[in-house]
Parts: sequence; structure tokens; C-alpha cells
Amino acid sequence: EKRRCPCAGTRAQSKITPSLSYDSHASCHDCPPLAKATMNAEDITQLYRQKNYALAEKEAKSALQLEPNNVHFLYIYALIMSAQMQFAPALGACMRILKQEPNHAYALSALVTCCVQLGLPDLAETHIQQFTQTDSPTTQSWLAGLYGSLAMYDHAIDNQSKVCATHPEDPYGRYTLGTLQMSAG
Repeated sequence: EKRRCPCAGTRAQSKITPSLSYDSHASCHDCPPLAKATMNAEDITQLYRQKNYALAEKEAKSALQLEPNNVHFLYIYALIMSAQMQFAPALGACMRILKQEPNHAYALSALVTCCVQLGLPDLAETHIQQFTQTDSPTTQSWLAGLYGSLAMYDHAIDNQSKVCATHPEDPYGRYTLGTLQMSAG
């Protein structure tokens, strides 16, 4: 497979198989060697779960150098950065994910968290509205909960009341409505 050098150099292209790292491309032109990704998304996720954030961040960045649009690497990077209270880079990663996959629920949740921390509720609301609506009461309740996270209680309660009216048999819907009402005061 022919791939362009990830350093954005345009003078050369290397024939590199997906299983090889890009550090061997440096001999094709004047680019410095790149960091070599030594871990896959599952390994990096394990570091994150172990709260080894420094190494997890380093490995995620290395992986993203090789695969800058890989949704799995972007998502774990967003989690790692959020865990370190670095919400701006986490938000950037979430936005890149949602540009590729607008219905990526985990990225949307992480984006809302970042927006709350950064004081950007309008940005979060825009992304919530772009999420493809479904008839699933669980998904609708989850979306209402995201509005609640943004302290947009009137909107959240209105949406959740509609869910409860449409799906009166759903206990999670009633629970979510009650939680939102209590949070609103």
C-alpha cells in the first residue's frame, strides 16, 4: 500500500505495509524519524485504566502520529486528557471523532463533559442536536441527561417528558425525568 509520509512531506512516498511503522520512511527524504507506536488501542486503554496517564498520553500521541484519524486512538486520547484536566485537547479529539462519526455516543458524552468544564454549553448543544434522533427511549433519556449536564433543565425536562409520554412502560425514562426535575430544583 502506498502511503504519503505523515510528516506532510510531498517529495516522496514510501511503500509501507500497514503493519510496519513509519520510522523506516526517513531514508526516503529529509524527514526526521517519527515516534514508533508500540501499543494498540487496547494496551493504551489499559494504561488509562491503571491511571498511568503520562505513558498512556505518550503512546496515544505516538499512535495518532501514525493514524491521525483513528477513532479508537482519538477517543482514548480524549479520555486521557480529560483525566488530566486538559479539556481543550480532549475537546479537539472529540470534535475530530464526531466529524467522522456524528453518532459516536461515547465521544458525544466526552465532548459534553469538556464543554461543561470549558464553559462552552452552546457548542455541546450543537453537537447534541446533530446526533441522529432515534425512537429508542434509552437513547432519548441519555440525550436528555446530556442536556441536564449542561444545566439546560427546561430543555432536558421537556425532552424527557416526551419520552415518558411516548414510552410510559420504560422505568429508566421515569427515573431520568425525576432526576432531572430534582436537579432543576
